[in-house]
Amino acid sequence: MTTAGGFQYQVGRKSDKERRHAYFLSVDVIKPFENKVFAEFEFENPAGSKAAPLRVERQIETVDKKLSVESAPVKGVQTSHIYTVALRVYADSEKTRLLTEHIQKIQGPTEFQNQWVVALSKGFSPRKCEGVRATILAPPGWFLKEAGNEDSAACFLTKEEIAGPQGRYLTGVTIQRFKNLRSEDGKELQPQNIAGIGLKALMEKQKVIRVVANSEGPLPGYEIEYLARSTTPPTHIFQVWRSEAPGSATLIMAEAPAARWRTDWEVLEPIIRTIDVDPYQ
Repeated sequence: MTTAGGFQYQVGRKSDKERRHAYFLSVDVIKPFENKVFAEFEFENPAGSKAAPLRVERQIETVDKKLSVESAPVKGVQTSHIYTVALRVYADSEKTRLLTEHIQKIQGPTEFQNQWVVALSKGFSPRKCEGVRATILAPPGWFLKEAGNEDSAACFLTKEEIAGPQGRYLTGVTIQRFKNLRSEDGKELQPQNIAGIGLKALMEKQKVIRVVANSEGPLPGYEIEYLARSTTPPTHIFQVWRSEAPGSATLIMAEAPAARWRTDWEVLEPIIRTIDVDPYQ
């Protein structure tokens, strides 16, 4: 029986174009074999149908209860493709007497998983934001601070340490969660309306660069990018609005001085894309 299977990222890449993965598979031996047997794992090659499959051979002893294997590194893994792994167990090392065969389907890694592992390879570390019930990847040397109350909790991950009564910083990520959001007549706001209210206010006051409705990934909702010209210096801001239940919303916001946005976004984007938020009950 397969207990775990998938792709793991191979640390040490030079660029995204050279991203490499390896298959991993763990199986439990449900019923011990009376004698030593010989297992062959055959992995579909992501390079294409004409490429030879990858194979790994292992011996299974009578006392073995679990077997874990990893393939050689592979390139070209597609997130939307379902890959096939075949486990064949033979009674002899020449593989002439097949005892059993097990077929396992494995989906290519999601972009969320890719970015998470790449960030870890660059020294980012998972940090807990208890008030907003989220996990965020923090670059080395960045600062974490929480604030707020039950109805409006916030978590700040910043390049500069937040100081002063106004809590000023230049580059960072904010996670803010709202509960009990209501319209002027006292009714709970519906998920489809919450992000729209924030967007309307931005369109009236700021220079909006783009708006994207995003239904995929760990943070589905609206993505809004704009330039806040009222700040000194001007601030470039990227927001993700998400609402999973009436009266509640999650706002994820990355910001940096407009003059250095392109450079800072290289650090901010993997933080934004890998935030893991627990849904409100």
